[in-house]
Amino acid sequence: MSNLTIVRKHAGKEEGIGSIWRLSQKNAWFWRWRLFTVAAVISLSFTLFTLYGAFMDGVASSGLARTEGLSTKYYDVLVIPPPNKTIKDRDELPMPKYQRKIFGVGEAAVGLFADSRTGSISLLGIQSDSAFFDFVTEELQGCRLKQQGEALLPSSYAKRSNLHPGDLFSCSRLEQNVRRNLTLEVVGIYHDDSALAPALISIDDAYSLQALPVANRYLINYDRNSKDGNLPNLVEWMASTYPGALLICDDLPHIISQSLLSRILLPSAGLLVLFFIFMCVGILTVALMTFLERRKELAALKSCGITNKQVGILLSMEYVYSAMAGFGLGLIMVGAISYRLMQLDIASIDSVISYGLQAGVITILVLCLAVLFPTLTARAATVSQLLFARVIPLKTTHINSLPNQESWLVLRERQDNVRILRFPLAEQVSGFLVFKQVGDMVKQGEVVVTYEGVWGMHLIEWSALCDGRVSEITPGGILVIEPDDPHTPYYPYPEMIIQREQERIDRIEQGRQAAREERSRDM
Repeated sequence: MSNLTIVRKHAGKEEGIGSIWRLSQKNAWFWRWRLFTVAAVISLSFTLFTLYGAFMDGVASSGLARTEGLSTKYYDVLVIPPPNKTIKDRDELPMPKYQRKIFGVGEAAVGLFADSRTGSISLLGIQSDSAFFDFVTEELQGCRLKQQGEALLPSSYAKRSNLHPGDLFSCSRLEQNVRRNLTLEVVGIYHDDSALAPALISIDDAYSLQALPVANRYLINYDRNSKDGNLPNLVEWMASTYPGALLICDDLPHIISQSLLSRILLPSAGLLVLFFIFMCVGILTVALMTFLERRKELAALKSCGITNKQVGILLSMEYVYSAMAGFGLGLIMVGAISYRLMQLDIASIDSVISYGLQAGVITILVLCLAVLFPTLTARAATVSQLLFARVIPLKTTHINSLPNQESWLVLRERQDNVRILRFPLAEQVSGFLVFKQVGDMVKQGEVVVTYEGVWGMHLIEWSALCDGRVSEITPGGILVIEPDDPHTPYYPYPEMIIQREQERIDRIEQGRQAAREERSRDM
């Protein structure tokens, strides 16, 4: 009790805080097992969130790292529009988002599959002066396309078909029950072993293999000289220009892998949220149980002179000790387990730090939210409420006048020299308690009616404005008090309210008088 005496004696702020701090240390030791439970819940949630998040991030990073990109070194994006969709001219393209200058070079082409003696082969018809497929000498055996009747084969197909520059290359295509044949001279072989490498032919030769001579491919390079030009922006633009189109680029496998991984790992995000829901419920349960057991202790503290503010500080300090212990224990567990995970190359130090910071911030917010209700309840409770286990409201509203300032009731106060309180229909609404009956005496400030709303968290009290006697209580919620002293001052309502009500009564009386005079004339 020495600390309580210090708190009561010293009015200085520093002395009061020092006493509260010393008292919080004693309470923390007395309630150590409860506070240790809070610390354990914090450390467990912090550790699970950090390690699980880092582990899933490592799984996603590992999956993306094992995804190989496509070999599209001759163009940045290949647009394959849906069936029955034509390629738009550059002038017809909509403006890109944010007006970015990202378009470099674009060219229409024809892509199709044809049959050859060694199986199906992908053909791409391009312009003779195409800005794409600009091969270097080391990659090209022979020469580039110059005219119709020529073909430039990828090394993978040429090796499989045993073709060399100067040989003839034959292919055919069945479309609409019509077989179209084409024989071309192999003028060159370029080095590309990827599955997407096409045989290059003239665009006119490609038209001859189609029933409709229309372009169905679009080759694009982005503007590398523009600071806003980059591949993601170009892909975004083409996706909005050609809805449903297939966009082939170097990062296509990574984009698909990332999308699949996001869908696969989506439930894990919900699990991370469950960690903190578990923490919030656990801490709130422990905090409420501890508060209920400490009712008499808190009542004694308030009786000894500790203010509501100091009670809030005291409880907050105790939970700060729990949070510090929980974070310390959690950091030790994360450090020990994450070291093993990094040895197994399952998680990275960056992801552990990132998720650790997120877990720290969220843990602090959840802890504050969980202990807010018990702390506010302890602050707002009175000694009697704590001792006799009464409902403890978080907010109390005191009313000693007419809240809506009804003009007719204000005028009645002046005319009858009474004081009037009005509350909702007490007999029809649960939660109301009327402590007085007609004829009972009341004192100034005495509570005569109460109402507990929002599950008891909001208490509304109507108190008497003067000493007197209750002369009337109506079912409509009007309580009239006759003051003992006729000269007791009225509540300072605005005078215009009384004037407006008097004018309304005068108009009504004038109307009644006019009606009476008219009836008398008729008779």
